[in-house]
Amino acid sequence: MFLISLPQIIIGLTVIVNSFISFVVYKRNNRSATNVIFALLGLTILAWLVTTSISFQPVNPAVNLFWIRLSTFFAPAICCLFLLFSLTVPNPKVQIRTSRFIILLATTYLVMLLIISPFTFTKVEIVNNFPNPSPGFGMPVFVLYVVATVGGSIYVLLKKLRSTAGVEKHQIKLIILGIISMPGLILFTNVIPILIFHNNSLVPLTPLLTLSFLSVTAYAIIRHRFFDIRFVIARSVSYTLLIVFFGVIYAFLFATLSSLFTTQDIQTETVTISAILALLMAFTFQNVKKVIEKYTDHYLYRDHYNASSLLYDLTLIMASTLKFEDLSHQFLKTLTSQMKISRAAIILADEDMIYDVAHEGFDKNPEYSQSEIYSLMKENKTIVFDELPEGKLKNCLRNLGIAVTRTISTAGEQIGLLTFGEKLSGDIYSEEDMRVVEIIVPEVAVAIKNALAYDEISKFNITLTQEVETATADLRKANDKLRELDKLKDEFVSMASHELRTPMTAVKNYLWLALDKLSKTNPEVTEYLNIASTSTNRLLKLVEDMLTISRIEGKRLVLEKGKVNLNQLLKEVFNEVKVNGEQRKVHMELELDGKIFMTLGDKEKLREVVQNILGNAIKFTPSDGKIIIGLIDKDEEVAINIFNSGTYISPEDKKKLFEKFRRLKESEEQQVQGTGLGLYITKQIIEMHKGRIDVESEQNKGTSFIIYLPKTK
Repeated sequence: MFLISLPQIIIGLTVIVNSFISFVVYKRNNRSATNVIFALLGLTILAWLVTTSISFQPVNPAVNLFWIRLSTFFAPAICCLFLLFSLTVPNPKVQIRTSRFIILLATTYLVMLLIISPFTFTKVEIVNNFPNPSPGFGMPVFVLYVVATVGGSIYVLLKKLRSTAGVEKHQIKLIILGIISMPGLILFTNVIPILIFHNNSLVPLTPLLTLSFLSVTAYAIIRHRFFDIRFVIARSVSYTLLIVFFGVIYAFLFATLSSLFTTQDIQTETVTISAILALLMAFTFQNVKKVIEKYTDHYLYRDHYNASSLLYDLTLIMASTLKFEDLSHQFLKTLTSQMKISRAAIILADEDMIYDVAHEGFDKNPEYSQSEIYSLMKENKTIVFDELPEGKLKNCLRNLGIAVTRTISTAGEQIGLLTFGEKLSGDIYSEEDMRVVEIIVPEVAVAIKNALAYDEISKFNITLTQEVETATADLRKANDKLRELDKLKDEFVSMASHELRTPMTAVKNYLWLALDKLSKTNPEVTEYLNIASTSTNRLLKLVEDMLTISRIEGKRLVLEKGKVNLNQLLKEVFNEVKVNGEQRKVHMELELDGKIFMTLGDKEKLREVVQNILGNAIKFTPSDGKIIIGLIDKDEEVAINIFNSGTYISPEDKKKLFEKFRRLKESEEQQVQGTGLGLYITKQIIEMHKGRIDVESEQNKGTSFIIYLPKTK
């Protein structure tokens, strides 16, 4: 009969527990150095336990010596991983310099080589049917290495213990307890008895000693959110129960049906029945699995929720709700129900006052102190009651009945607090809970800001509507009055222009007669009459321009359109103004290549346009300057190009060139007479012909006025 001894049972259970925790921790976050080192530590302890249990079995001195050396070979690796674990926990990256890391690995490697050499264990004797090794001079080196690494681990953790608080402080305390208990007990049950007393009778108890570290660390994992594997444990239990369930059912059905249908060794019928049962299990697996998961979650992980589903629901609420009252109510209700929180609140406040509180799960409206709320807001981070050391901040949370709080801020502006009460299950907040809070707070901050803006706009909307209606009515009245004034202005300008033109024409004629009669009798009087005639012509020109502008802006200027030969028009105008150019010693050229260009328009108005631009060109072109007039074919348009080598027009002046009463600085400096209306009228007439005018000017070269008109056949 096969008997299992107590040491074998102890080793078997220890191996199972060790393997399970190592696997779960590694799978939970295999990118974290803390998780990886812990998993490696567990596997190394597993290898040490297995080799140690084999070394217990008395075979012969040579075989036992090999297994004793091999089991001790893993001890430096365990100590090295202890030290690395102490340096790193609970960070995701290894917290040790590269140079020191290399020295640690090299030292560990040398000690491991020393252990498997003949210098640590020289021989083995079988005493009372139990292997008894004899230590060599390498054993003190091994002991010194163990003391140094374990002592270093404890020193690092004690240093961390002084600088940490809350959950991390509890974690460090538990890890120190585990590290002291396991290596300490191993030192006093294995190393010292073998080294000093040459007694290995306590070696079989070694597996029990490793359970101290594993048990304490497991408690830290489950109780203090260290690695956060509770959900994995619940799932593992459900899968284990699933496997046991199907194993028992399958075995029972197989045995029962085999006994019913077969009377001898299993034949084809047995294979067929087994296949049918296998198919039956395959089809029912998922449904049974769901039922088992439901009950295991209910009893082992009652506060579990789907974080992704919760985040989706909250995001949907924030995206579809505008009013703050509705937003806060739906948000807090969903959060408390799914996360199974006793109560929660959104407190909107600033340095001066608390101006709104939305809550869920409270028996009555909560009351908060402005100073306490503002002190929590200044922390600007997630604060967990269970993680705080005793002090002012923890007392503040205790007085307010807050288990977790997070400052709500957006774009650097703090707008309030999100607070949670205790969980309904009585557990502390898990790492998953903290991740949900960190993800959702920035989003709810933006949603609250938008909701507050919407509420403010809604409240202001009625007043704004009334003011807009009042302002619109006032503007309508003012606009009507402006139309009347503008109409009166146009009528006045038109009437004044008509009334002024007739007497001014009479004055001009009489001045002409006087000049004709007196030009040879009295030179002094003739000079005065010439001045009066020039002023009269200028005033008459102003009146004509004002009358034209009045007609244009009043939409009373009528174009008598017909086909206009632009070649002929330019020749006529060129011949008319050529005399003025010659008097100012300006060289004038008309460049026509013989191709006839026609446009549809008012010939007289177009003549005025060309005359006006040519007249300006003559005024601003210095003596010995040049004016060139030509026609350019532009596909659907024809361009009248009038170039002069006169004054340069800057880009800033180009924008003002066609405004009413606008005269350039150069005109005033050169004392060129003009009303400042000619180019404005020119532009308006060109646009009435569905054309456009452009100006190109280069320093020290000249200026071109280009008139674009639509072509016709």
